[in-house]
Amino acid sequence: MFWLIFLVFVILLCIYTYSIQYSRSNLPPGPYTIPILGSVLGMAILKKEEFRLTDIVKPKAYEFFHLGYKKYGGLYSVSCGKWMAVVIASYDILREVENMDEYSIKVSNELTTPRSMGKELGLIFAATPELWIEMRKFSQRTLRDFGFGKVSTFFY
Repeated sequence: MFWLIFLVFVILLCIYTYSIQYSRSNLPPGPYTIPILGSVLGMAILKKEEFRLTDIVKPKAYEFFHLGYKKYGGLYSVSCGKWMAVVIASYDILREVENMDEYSIKVSNELTTPRSMGKELGLIFAATPELWIEMRKFSQRTLRDFGFGKVSTFFY
């Protein structure tokens, strides 16, 4: 009976892992993802010359990101638990992405939604580029009307 339950658990875990890998098909390449651990184990395995258990328990993030840069290039994806992230490790790619309007959309997620109470509030939580640009112009105009940015405000 125990072996049957264990076998069902392993099969479900394999199906879940496959579904995670399949959902990453439109993302840049990255290390293998394991449920709960994310990409930590995959990045630790990249460090083959001296693999220690402390690399999983207490990883040095800069080493992991540098290993990912060497293996996958300037643009790769990692997962942190259930959240996926795209790492931009190249200055040229960062400049290219920064100048594109498609990437100016602010994402609402589980971290920002409770703070904004589900609404599009302020500059940071604006969901569309048009709203963000409008709020930015309003903020700049209002601050300028109150004297922000004038030379006389910096010198007493």
